[in-house]
Amino acid sequence: MAGGSRIVISDDGITISTGGKIVYQAGQHKFEGGQKVVFPMTVLPTAPNDYSHKVNYKFEYTDGTGSKVDSPDEIKKQVFVIEDSTAKLIAQRNLNNAIEDTTLRFHTEEAKPFTALLFNSENIVLDKPDDPFFNEDEVDEKPLESDGEW
Repeated sequence: MAGGSRIVISDDGITISTGGKIVYQAGQHKFEGGQKVVFPMTVLPTAPNDYSHKVNYKFEYTDGTGSKVDSPDEIKKQVFVIEDSTAKLIAQRNLNNAIEDTTLRFHTEEAKPFTALLFNSENIVLDKPDDPFFNEDEVDEKPLESDGEW
């Protein structure tokens, strides 16, 4: 053992330990593979997803006059699949290519009615509907004060 480093050669193999850096220098290197070990494969149980659903979709792009045009190079669209009875999200996919992304397949344990929603991710706008009964002029600008009793 020199300077806190050591090399131990035994029947179990060679053990090198050091608190610093190890530099290997040799004129030749020979690496041999390890031994093969046979072991049984463990198969994990799978969820019962026997029913296959498929959604086909294709985007057609038009100009202001309604004439078909080529799709843009970069699109940011998403498809969401929602179960009709529970409104639970079943599947989701980002669509990166208008030509290649035209089918979504997903599996459930049984046939279920669903709704597929397609969105242009760049142009999602949420507007509140106009309320004919709401008049901003009738709203006081100062907050209501409470005397602590209800």
